[in-house]
Amino acid sequence: MMPWSLVLGPVQAQVTRYFAGRRASAHHDVLAALDSDRYLALLTAIDDLLAEPPLSKAARGKARREGGALIRRAYRRVDTHVRAAEDLPQGPDRDTELHEARKAAKRLRYATEAAEPALGTPARDLVKRVKSVQELLGDHQDSVVTAPVLRELGAQAQVEG
Repeated sequence: MMPWSLVLGPVQAQVTRYFAGRRASAHHDVLAALDSDRYLALLTAIDDLLAEPPLSKAARGKARREGGALIRRAYRRVDTHVRAAEDLPQGPDRDTELHEARKAAKRLRYATEAAEPALGTPARDLVKRVKSVQELLGDHQDSVVTAPVLRELGAQAQVEG
């Protein structure tokens, strides 16, 4: 994040104006969602799930074996998306594939964290590595989302002189 002291001229006011309406609208939407019947139903469903988890046959298996298999599948998903992104030229399709890789990395991280008690140090090491990959892919996604906003702000500044 850039320190505001490095922002020169009317840029800070322009950025504040740009986001003011969007922030108010987003705030309204969040409050509406939190007050909705759908949200309350979600909370009830989570409580029910925690009280009586629907365990599958795999849940009766050995944690090391089942956890390891789950982690291997999640790892393959990350690998598949990264390899697909590598084969694409820079652009929206590659950005989408990298975003899918980030989401798959999140799932891999969460699965590995859940299996860590059974798998020990190798799982802990994998969590650290996946966290780094996830952060790198998150930074990339942030830049993809930010670029159009910066272009729009730049165009407005050009028009306004």
